[in-house]
Amino acid sequence: MKYLRRTLLAFVILLVLLALAVFILIRFYKKEMANVLIDTLKTEYALTLKVEDANVSFFSNWPHASVELKNIYLASDLYTGKNEPLLKAESISLSFNLLKLLQKQFIVNSVSIKNAGIQLIKNTDGSRNFDFKSKPDTSGQQQTPSMLSFEIKKVSIKNVQFNFINRDKKQNIDIHFVNNTIRLKHAEDGLVAHLDGGILIGGLLFNENKGAFLQNTAVKPEFDFSVYNKSKMIVVHPTSYVTIDQHRYDVNSFIQLGEEKKLMLRIAGSSVNYAKATRLLTPKLQKVLDNFTVEKPFDINALIVAKLGVKEDPILILNFDVNDNDVKIGNSKIPYSKVSFHGTIISLDSTRQLGNAEEGKIVFKTIKGNLYEHPFTASVSIVNLTDPFIDIKANLLVEAPKIKFKVAQDFKLKGACVVKVNYSGPTNKLNTKEFLSPAMRLNADLFLNNFSYQKKNDDYTYVVKGRANVNNRDLKFENLLLK
Repeated sequence: MKYLRRTLLAFVILLVLLALAVFILIRFYKKEMANVLIDTLKTEYALTLKVEDANVSFFSNWPHASVELKNIYLASDLYTGKNEPLLKAESISLSFNLLKLLQKQFIVNSVSIKNAGIQLIKNTDGSRNFDFKSKPDTSGQQQTPSMLSFEIKKVSIKNVQFNFINRDKKQNIDIHFVNNTIRLKHAEDGLVAHLDGGILIGGLLFNENKGAFLQNTAVKPEFDFSVYNKSKMIVVHPTSYVTIDQHRYDVNSFIQLGEEKKLMLRIAGSSVNYAKATRLLTPKLQKVLDNFTVEKPFDINALIVAKLGVKEDPILILNFDVNDNDVKIGNSKIPYSKVSFHGTIISLDSTRQLGNAEEGKIVFKTIKGNLYEHPFTASVSIVNLTDPFIDIKANLLVEAPKIKFKVAQDFKLKGACVVKVNYSGPTNKLNTKEFLSPAMRLNADLFLNNFSYQKKNDDYTYVVKGRANVNNRDLKFENLLLK
């Protein structure tokens, strides 16, 4: 037992001495590691890195050693504009392989960024603060091993503000990474990664006149993505999804960062709340869709294609299916129940190559349901999403016994009436005061089929057959037979 205690004591002392030796070694190397990082970024990428201080942590990321760089400033030497660094951070921690460190090889395994701002700026003269020269191609040449290398497997991001600002096109991508983790696996031509955590999107602004997508939207991402170095692409795989307002949306995306910079984003969700879903669109589209209220959840599938760095409307193709739902139009109190339809929103020009809100349209087709208790079919189209104009075509079957208005309390009603309606005009007139204003066009044909009414406690029954027409101002009768 005595020998066992002595062995354990010797083992503990050995560990302490080893840890102390490594700690002293790291503290000895910390300035050298920072200088190597500064020199590497300067000579190979034309980036200036300034560090106010560096701290060493031995136990916080065991079995790796960490060096925390404080008050970081990173800027491109190729940018001649005003003081607008690529990165400013309160803290960046680099985790090094401990065994390699003992051999004076600085291999970074993980990175942690806290309280930072990343800002990519493109000015009206074409200058950019994120230009840097690529590492020279040394293939086929005898290479001198670098003291500093990166084999990053994990990146932690906490309280980091990211902005892409194009001052010429007045575009802005505003994303705040609240608390996120990226896990990496290196591949032959890039890497594969997984991102999770919490993000606050301030807005994705591609055209200032149309407003931003996803304004002030809290997002919880679960992204699987790949980065391809040679082709300069980022692919977000279909296994990815985001949670917004406690609802899951499946996401996949393709981002081209070569000569033609382009974003393609697909979002799909089932059982989506109408009011919450429309808030993900631009304010212009929100204003149009606010003319409608859909009470129950429905399915949605959206595709957004945007050219980055080009001032033009993004392509938007959005499909949704509504089944057995309750709908209202404008601020009318007329109830539409058991409504089903397929809806499409398209912002696309006539060439089908570019986004164009003025040529965009919203179409609700194969609509069927009940108006009060009367069955109807309809189609609705809205053209020019900049100054929207609505056109409604509907057929309605009115069966007299189902009429619930006050007239049904005073009269006995029988028969039926088929109503064909055409209604059109600016969507901003869809309100109780202006829906029959001169700007709106109403034309309704009523086909009366032995429609009869009899006042209660009266012997006379009146039967009406024929056709009547109603428009904004007049009621006309044609071949009307009253018996």
